[in-house]
Parts: sequence; structure tokens; C-alpha cells
Amino acid sequence: MLGGKMNDEVKIFVSGDFCPAWGPVDQLIQDNADASVFGDFCEIIQGADISITNLECPLTRSNNGIKKIGPNLKAPSEIATLLESAGFDLVTLANNHIYDYGQQGLCDTLEALQRAHLSYVGAGLSLKEAQKTFFTKVKGIKLEIVNFSEIEFSCADKNHGGANPMDLIDNVHQIQDARNNADHVLVVIHGGHEHYHYPSPETLKRYRFYAENGASAVIAHHTHCIGGYESWKGVPIFYSLGNFFFPASPKMPDLWYKGYALLLKITKSSVSFEILPYEQCKDGALSINRKRSHEILEKIEEISRVLKDEDQITQRWRKFTEERSLYYLTAISGFGRYKIAILRGLGLLDYFYKKSQLNIILQITRCEAHRETAREVLSNYLK
Repeated sequence: MLGGKMNDEVKIFVSGDFCPAWGPVDQLIQDNADASVFGDFCEIIQGADISITNLECPLTRSNNGIKKIGPNLKAPSEIATLLESAGFDLVTLANNHIYDYGQQGLCDTLEALQRAHLSYVGAGLSLKEAQKTFFTKVKGIKLEIVNFSEIEFSCADKNHGGANPMDLIDNVHQIQDARNNADHVLVVIHGGHEHYHYPSPETLKRYRFYAENGASAVIAHHTHCIGGYESWKGVPIFYSLGNFFFPASPKMPDLWYKGYALLLKITKSSVSFEILPYEQCKDGALSINRKRSHEILEKIEEISRVLKDEDQITQRWRKFTEERSLYYLTAISGFGRYKIAILRGLGLLDYFYKKSQLNIILQITRCEAHRETAREVLSNYLK
């Protein structure tokens, strides 16, 4: 249990994806690396009553990565010491990479966090453990944190551990149960559409529903870019904090390097916040820099204004899905993106990939009963 002196206000620092899996990791496990990495944030992180970041990869030496779509990420266990030295108290683990090295990788991660005296939430060696929430009492205020992730290869199920999976019914029960035990419930979600600044109409509806069912704040990350924020029935919702510290190839789009953290200020009866924008790992630097905060904050406000107009959300979503159509048609057909592009250019795509076939796939993915069956069939087949 985290503690502190009695006061009316609890300050909680919350940041997005921390993933030191790429780049010269050895520089991050040297003495005083925390000061160079977190820069201006050091004082804020250490000054908060609770400081939280999303650990986006397992801390393990294992080389037995699971079979999945996308890269298998990991970092050495010494990274836990870096986070502890910087002043972090808690890491959220519900994300799409925490189970990249299976049970062993997750077990190594939990052990490294325990050695560094860091608390965690959102993952476990079984589904039951993964679904546990985090409770603490600070300055007389009882806080509970619920953490879950959209369902990918990392999520726990009846057969193995991993991240706490997004399930609307389960998650709402978790939030409501937490609310019965605490003055405030923070809901931290790993989800959304990568490299897209806005929530989909479905995401907008889902996050607002969490707010309506007991959350004091809803905070999301995963999209690798900043999202907007709104107040829904008095509850602040932040649709994406962006990357917090995520070194990557210079080929990444500029939005990869911009993010914001939150400084929540919580009393028994209220939640207020301060937005703290920054750039991270820009031009190959292994550091977080706040020099362009004002410019990034203006972009956050611009994105947030769109959330007030659901017609704009729908229009932008349609444009986004049109831009992603080639990816999904390629994945569904198995033809490969270049063949799909050629067939589409020649007007022959319908001949090779008939709409009647697409209708079957649409029915399987849209209908609850079919989707549930297809998911079980595919999971069993791919074991």
C-alpha cells in the first residue's frame, strides 16, 4: 500500500507507453540514466503521490517469443530499477506486448518489478490474477485502478496468463466493484487505432459507458499518437496519451514522437488535471523533452474540439477506414498487398474476390454468435 502525509489533495502522475525495447538499451541501465531519460519530468514524477507508466514490454532474457502478429518486444530486468530510481510507484501491464515471451517472460517481469519494489496492475500468470485491480489509500483518500487491454495475443484466457482483456461486461463489473470499495476509480485502457488521433464511434461510446458506470477518469494509450480529451457527465476521458518513452526508427511518422502525461489532482469529491505535453526520443535522443509543450498542447486542443461533433467523428472514421481498406482486404484474402493493388487498378478485384465471399466474412465478424464460434475454432486450430 502506498502512503503519504494527510492532505486534502492527492497528485497522481500518469504517462503512456514506456518501451525501451529498441535502441541502445545499455545506456538506460547505467547509473543516473533516469535523469537523462526523464529530464524535466523527474521533479514532477518524484513530487507526485503516485506516479504511473505503462510498461509496454516484458523484462526478460528469454528468447522464446510467442507466435503472434507484430514484433516481439522485450527489455532487460534492470529497466525496473530505472523506473524505481526515477520515482515511479506503479506500472500498468495490460497491453499488447506484455506476453510477447509467454509465461516465462511475464514471470520474469513480475519478479523484476517486485525486486525493484514497484507495484503493478493489469496482468498476471492466470486470468484471475490479471483481472485484479490495484487499491491504495493515500492521504485518507481510497483509490482503485482498473487496467485492461484490447484483446490481442497478449491477453490472458482460461489457458494461460497475460493482460487483463477488454470485455465490456467484465470490465464494467470490475469498475463497479472497485467503486464500492474506493472514493475514486481510475480506468486505464490500452486500446484504440494506431496512428489515428481520434476515437472510432464505437470507442467513443464504450469509453463514455465506462465513465457512466463508476470511473472517476478514463485514460487510454496504445495508438502511438496523441488523442483528444473531453468531460463526459463530469468524468474526464483521455483518448490517447501517446508514447511516453519509445525509441524507434527515424522512419516513424512525426506523430510517434509527441505525447502528453497527466497530473491528476484528486480530492474526496473531485478530479482535476493538468496536461503535460512533450516530445520523446526525437532525432535519436534517448530522452523526453518539454520545449515544444505549447505547440503540442495546441494540437491536443484542436483534436479535442472534434470530439464535440459526432458527425465529424463519423466522417473522419470513414476516411480512416477507406485509407486502411487495402490492409484489411489483403489480410482477408491472403493475396498480398501488391496483387490486391494491381487487381484493383485493373478493375478485376471483384472477379478474384467476390462480394458474396466478403458477405460471409462480414457476417462472421459482425454477428455475436458467429464471431464467438469463429474465435474458438481459430484458437483451437492454431494451438
